[in-house]
Amino acid sequence: MKIVRYAEDKKKIINWREMLIDLFPDRTERELNDNSKWCPECDGLGLVTVESKHIKGCVTCLGKGQINLCTNKDGEGCVYGYTVCKSCLESENEKERIKGVKIRYKNAKKVTFENYKGKLFDPSNDELVVDKDEFIDSLSEMISEGEFPKYVWGLTAYQNINVDMVQVVSDACEGGYEDQFEHLSAMDDLNHIQEAIDTWITNQGDAACCYNETNVVVLLDDIIVKLQKENTNGL
Repeated sequence: MKIVRYAEDKKKIINWREMLIDLFPDRTERELNDNSKWCPECDGLGLVTVESKHIKGCVTCLGKGQINLCTNKDGEGCVYGYTVCKSCLESENEKERIKGVKIRYKNAKKVTFENYKGKLFDPSNDELVVDKDEFIDSLSEMISEGEFPKYVWGLTAYQNINVDMVQVVSDACEGGYEDQFEHLSAMDDLNHIQEAIDTWITNQGDAACCYNETNVVVLLDDIIVKLQKENTNGL
């Protein structure tokens, strides 16, 4: 016979005030470290209240009550794990990004716009892929506004829509009986369906493709000069 024991008290009242008094002394003296400031979030306590109900460790100072100051700017707190503030870190990251772009540009193959064959990102919208004529129209408008790129990256297309009918049917059988896929017949029909799907995808052309930048730089100097002259003559 199994004996089941039930707790006599299913509820417990916790006196947080008494528990906290036991955990913490009345006063604690803290010393501010060099090149630091008291945390503006918790005012040096290291703890914060959430919705006036719960107490948790301060995430700004990680419970230390103080934060390090930026080595580049007075009064600015550092990003955790770094010796600089957010604005300086963003500036350093931007410098590294620009440095990387310069190295990539230096090592890239250069071609003129006239000799480039293929699609390009719209110069005013890098999420839109256009042909060269559409690119010229957009570039011309940017030139008239005074801000335009001096070069762009070439693109390569890859087909991102692939349907494997054998895998589709196999996956559908996962929720069925054991070895269901092995019991299916007329598998040659799947091959015919696969051929039809492959043909359909091919017929979609660019609509079934996505594009990535290549290591080819398309120089725009000549086309920019031409468009600038056309814009001037059109005035």
